[in-house]
Amino acid sequence: KLYHMSTCSVSGDSMKNTSNNAVFTEDDFDIGQEREKNIYIKSKYLAEKAVLEAMKNGLEAKIFRLGRLVGRECDGKFQPNFKTNAFYLTLQGLLAIGAIPVEIAETPIDLVPVDRGAEQVVLLSNGKEDVYHIMDPLPTTFQDHGQHKHAQHWTHKCSHRDQTAHGHDHHSQSAKDATQSNFLG
Repeated sequence: KLYHMSTCSVSGDSMKNTSNNAVFTEDDFDIGQEREKNIYIKSKYLAEKAVLEAMKNGLEAKIFRLGRLVGRECDGKFQPNFKTNAFYLTLQGLLAIGAIPVEIAETPIDLVPVDRGAEQVVLLSNGKEDVYHIMDPLPTTFQDHGQHKHAQHWTHKCSHRDQTAHGHDHHSQSAKDATQSNFLG
């Protein structure tokens, strides 16, 4: 069985030849979204297309479209080359100047701690669906993040022996319930 790690970015950031918005669900793949201008989105789209075609020919597979992965929830440990991560650099710049452009202040930010994303993949790996979106169930905005008001809804402790999530607050339970009801997937 193949477990393909894709990205929610295959949805594109706009529609081709229109300014209309669209909803992109787990049941969607090509809805006319723009994907040619961003090489990362295009590469993920083409890889997912190949997996979907192979599934039509009998390959047993699941596709996990991950949101924006960030540092491990319990201790913030992040990718080794985080200083070259474009989103991280953008946030650092906004924090350094102490200002957020009005145009993006209320834009939701999908941030998924890498350990929580991995936990969701494991939980959903035997699910009945072929495609799952693994995203922050309660995204904050740029403004909330800049003011450090982001909710602690991904809370759990981390040890060297157990790297799985064990959230016990209201929001963590909601995220777990949402996962089980296919909200995240």
